[in-house]
Amino acid sequence: MKMNNNTTLDKSKGCLIGLACGDYLGMPYEFAMPVKVKKHFSINKLKPIAIQFIDKQVTGFYTDDTSMAICLAESLLEKGFDQKDQYQKYKKWFYEGYSTPFGDKSYGVGQHTLRVFIEQTEDNIPAIITHNHKAGGNGALMRCAPIGIRYNKDINQLVQNSIKSALVTHNNHISAWSCVILNLCISYALQEIDKTDYCNLILSSKLDIPQDIKELLQTDFNNLDQNLLHTTGYSLYTLAIALHSFFTTDTLEDCITQAIALGGDTDTQGAVVGALAGAYYGYTNIPEDWVNSLINNKYIEELAVKLHKTTL
Repeated sequence: MKMNNNTTLDKSKGCLIGLACGDYLGMPYEFAMPVKVKKHFSINKLKPIAIQFIDKQVTGFYTDDTSMAICLAESLLEKGFDQKDQYQKYKKWFYEGYSTPFGDKSYGVGQHTLRVFIEQTEDNIPAIITHNHKAGGNGALMRCAPIGIRYNKDINQLVQNSIKSALVTHNNHISAWSCVILNLCISYALQEIDKTDYCNLILSSKLDIPQDIKELLQTDFNNLDQNLLHTTGYSLYTLAIALHSFFTTDTLEDCITQAIALGGDTDTQGAVVGALAGAYYGYTNIPEDWVNSLINNKYIEELAVKLHKTTL
């Protein structure tokens, strides 16, 4: 299939901006009681709202999901694929506030990621998955979308680098393979493949996908009871929420709203599905007030444009 370059550029921008918008839009509802969040969205649309940050009210304030995705995008552009550089940028984010909305203080680090920053250095990043059962969280999944853009035309590189990018902080086969699945879906979206084909394309590949993820891909999402979608932050559950929201809605706005309305880890659920929905529906289908409210929106868009150019 010959791709229209303007279309893929719009989708690449949609991917990163969608991630960041899903992140900041979901953040005010993070870990609120799910029943309250669901009730709120049963009568209200998802929209930017101001939050209290230190001594001021701000709108469009993104969390660790977007900050670490920015670090990964910058690393890919500056160094190619370099795990050490990724790790160094993540630590710079945490300790110095690099790539944060105001460049002053990191926000929202996960407990496992924090443990890695304390106990690990850039010289002992795992080369292969040895499966730390405590590393199954969604901290790698939330940031991995730049790889889906950068390597969307090279599936072997996409798969291998999705896994390696997870290992920088999350040495767990479900965490790593969740990144692979999300980035494969982003790749399909950028190629304008119909979303109804995504799961079958992945399942028919020769990839050694963990059984839990295979079972997820075999799910009839249209008939799945939403009460079975868990919001605890386990990477498999976050991926399930993203896929369910994506496959059972027809617009970007409905897709991201549905993922956030479940409650729980709402900023990451919004970020993960926002990256996928943004890649599928494109930048031009993200509500203007969402984009305009996003802090550093022009810079994030610029990163997406540069990533897109590296795939030409």
